[in-house]
Amino acid sequence: DGDRLSVSVFFTIDEEGQLVKEVEPTFTRGVIRTRMRLSYNDVDSALAEEGGPSGLPADVFEDLRTLARVTGARRRLRADHGAVFLERSRYFFHTDEDGRIQSVEREASSSVSHHLIEELMVLANHVVASKLVEAGKEFLGAGSSPPAAAAADEAALPQPLLRHHPDTEGKVLAKVFEILPEHLRDSAPRGVPLAKLLDWCRQHW
Repeated sequence: DGDRLSVSVFFTIDEEGQLVKEVEPTFTRGVIRTRMRLSYNDVDSALAEEGGPSGLPADVFEDLRTLARVTGARRRLRADHGAVFLERSRYFFHTDEDGRIQSVEREASSSVSHHLIEELMVLANHVVASKLVEAGKEFLGAGSSPPAAAAADEAALPQPLLRHHPDTEGKVLAKVFEILPEHLRDSAPRGVPLAKLLDWCRQHW
């Protein structure tokens, strides 16, 4: 595929899935060069085979095993803190040379390969969001407000301020109650933090 320009986020997580705070995440422009192209099913099959699959370089296989291990720990950590995981499946059509459908394959989203990608994407978003919040605080300063001229012109405001969404937890709490079955809605705890409500939902739903 050739080289591709990118904006990359580099961070370090430990064996327990925790973001290592002592190692500051870095943001940089770079170039990505693809070594191998693997589907979700390819990765799942590789990780399921004892000793690794034939044809897959040993260093690539070891990298996949490491990523699967630490992202698995990260997923369990997020679940313990109230994360909700929505599972979806996708279907793929296999066609012949004339475009006629030969078979249909169902790809489950609840697999190691999907979780690997999801956890890295979620953590990258978390790191970027934390950086944006930090940049917004540096712009405002302690206890200050944006200049009136800047507030009147969105183009003058930094992106961290434009992306600020107040009372996000309250909106999510309301949405959770909205989608709860009626027999659970009446007994669900109210006035509790989102994490506790989600924990209750996992136990009773």
